[in-house]
Amino acid sequence: MSSRLDQYRNDVFGRDSNITANNDLQDYLRSQSKTRASLSRKDLQNHTDVKCFVSPNFANLASLIVVISLYFSLGFMGWGRDIKGTYEQISFKYEGLLTPAYWVVVSSWITIFLSEAIFIMYSFFNSYSHLSIIQEGVSFFFFFVNCFQIGWIISYCFEVIWLAFLFMAVNVICLIWLNFNLYYQDSINKTPRLNLNNSEPTLPQDRPTPQGPELERMNLLYEWLVFRLPFQIHLGWCLFVLIVNFNDMAIAQNWETGSGIIGLCSVIAMWLIGIYVLFYPKYPAFMIPLTISWACMGVWINLGDPSQQLKATYETKVLARMHGAIVATCIEHLLIAMIRFIFKFLSAYQILEREEN
Repeated sequence: MSSRLDQYRNDVFGRDSNITANNDLQDYLRSQSKTRASLSRKDLQNHTDVKCFVSPNFANLASLIVVISLYFSLGFMGWGRDIKGTYEQISFKYEGLLTPAYWVVVSSWITIFLSEAIFIMYSFFNSYSHLSIIQEGVSFFFFFVNCFQIGWIISYCFEVIWLAFLFMAVNVICLIWLNFNLYYQDSINKTPRLNLNNSEPTLPQDRPTPQGPELERMNLLYEWLVFRLPFQIHLGWCLFVLIVNFNDMAIAQNWETGSGIIGLCSVIAMWLIGIYVLFYPKYPAFMIPLTISWACMGVWINLGDPSQQLKATYETKVLARMHGAIVATCIEHLLIAMIRFIFKFLSAYQILEREEN
């Protein structure tokens, strides 16, 4: 009696085909320069003995729903018997030189959640769900990001700052890994989907092939907005939150003596991160320095009219020095990212004339 996998193989290649074993199937795919033959969920259920399969799409959706629910209930509303306070109250309690205006924090998380929700929605469309940028690039890494995000929300709202810092540090590592994977993923899916109605495996034709340079450029922008932008914004913002959490921990542990050295070193760290992601990779991650610039604008606003708590903790010259450093970092990251983007765009589409030596 033939197995379900044998039945599937016969349906794909025909019963008279010589391809009857896994090795033969692998040799055929190798001869066609294919690395994988993907199965849809329906094919997996109908033609294999797999009883349960958890796709990254469902795991990412479930984890994002939990993150948004916790952020709203614990972080924003402060619901819970043992909650120490809302995100705003705890942030004000540990207010330091890098604490941004609260509306910047809320708007940043809303932007991140909305963009990631759009990505999740597209990951369930039949035309996109099988793409390698989702199945291999994002995969379960976004699920891991959300798991550590949950840990950060809970620990921060319970005012365990050192634990929140550790969760956010691991979260940043997962986001770096995720963006690193996406960096090497193409927007076009090159893995064949086996069509049960044909005798040969064919590349998916879910989307019409773009015709002409204009449509190709639109397609590139479209792919970047949906599949890459959300995670670059998330990484840029979480890098800033990690640095802010370190400053919060310094205040909680009485490491901050009022000199502002930790805050100034933090600004230098943000500046170095922005410069690195703009000039080191072949394809710069523009949204990371732009997100850092946005975060610095929130600090700029907060230091422009310092609270009595800040005035009592730091001398006027320390606040003025930090205010200047933040303003410089904010403007510099914005301008350099825009200039770098313009030159990268012109270079990529050969609008600039290149001189060959």
